[in-house]
Amino acid sequence: MNSKFVFVYGSLLNKEEALKEIQIDTWNSAKPAVLDGFRRVYNKLSGNWCGTVLNIEKSPKHSVLGLLFGPLKKEEFDKIGKRECWPGYRRQTHYQRELENVKIIPEGTTEAYTSMAAKKFVGIGDIPPKYQKIVEAGIRNLSKKFNLPEFIENYKENTFYSNVKKIVPLI
Repeated sequence: MNSKFVFVYGSLLNKEEALKEIQIDTWNSAKPAVLDGFRRVYNKLSGNWCGTVLNIEKSPKHSVLGLLFGPLKKEEFDKIGKRECWPGYRRQTHYQRELENVKIIPEGTTEAYTSMAAKKFVGIGDIPPKYQKIVEAGIRNLSKKFNLPEFIENYKENTFYSNVKKIVPLI
């Protein structure tokens, strides 16, 4: 695949966070997209956040509504790779870079890279309130931007805490 697309589902849904890694024109051209067969889980251990942050895991009954960035410029793709600690971008690999098919809303599909936590970084810990607020503010704003209340509903229905129980959203 020559053009690189990235599907995001956590803190990069927040415009301020995303603009640390991508340019404004990339943000403005981002499209809502769905990754079927996965769910969000707060189970990725993070030293930066002192708790657990979002991850995705395979789950045939669920889907994750997120954003599709791309095609990305090389420097944007590399910045996301560094942020996510993908293999080859940092000494320690925190997230694996996975290539998955995503459905673009309202129509179409494409292959996109996404992040799935490396097994040694999966565990149980508190959800950092500041991190959760960043994610949920991004979801609220995308719901308004695209006139898709599904962003909020998908987050409420398909987001779990450490594989065990549903989270209690702040939104």
